[in-house]
Amino acid sequence: MAGAVVLAVAAVFVVFKVQRDREWARGGDAMKMNVELRLADHDNFEVTLAALGVPAHESNGRSPDGAQTVVAKVTWTGSPSDDGRLHLIALDKRMSPPRLLSGGGGWTPLDLHWNRSGLLGSSWTSSYNKVLAKHYDWLAGLVPTRLPDGSYSVPYTLSPAVNLPASKSGTATVWFTPQQGSPQLTDPSQDIIIALFYVQEGDQVRWAKRISG
Repeated sequence: MAGAVVLAVAAVFVVFKVQRDREWARGGDAMKMNVELRLADHDNFEVTLAALGVPAHESNGRSPDGAQTVVAKVTWTGSPSDDGRLHLIALDKRMSPPRLLSGGGGWTPLDLHWNRSGLLGSSWTSSYNKVLAKHYDWLAGLVPTRLPDGSYSVPYTLSPAVNLPASKSGTATVWFTPQQGSPQLTDPSQDIIIALFYVQEGDQVRWAKRISG
């Protein structure tokens, strides 16, 4: 009897692992996504946001301090879930491994409930680092580096992800700034990866998907 219970538990574990491995690899495959990328600077930041659908009253006075900003309008349909959160990130693929940009913010016409203006913020949790790096080679740079004094250095300075509630379909315009010391960008369509990952309640990452780049 005990042996049968052990076998049943083992079988359930194997099935769960297979399902999770499939989800890590193909969790976002049902989504159809489009990305429109622009490179902006301090002088034309607000004009660039307006061209990508952000209302003028939501962009005034929000120009970032950095000389360059990557602005992306992301549109999607067919998301497998409408609970939890979607996190949008940008990486500089001229680096090896690709290096995260800092999340500046964003705007969406979706009803955010708590924020009728549609403005989006950036955030990050350290638990994302190892789990994403483990499953995606293009996120290998997220693993913290152990320093001689025993502390750890993370590969980003500010929160890299712009997040919003998950929805079956939607659109968001988000912006990112290169980290200090990064070389000048010339063509974001060639230099930048735009990706998203899906997080359930409790900050459990379910899958990530490379959208462009």
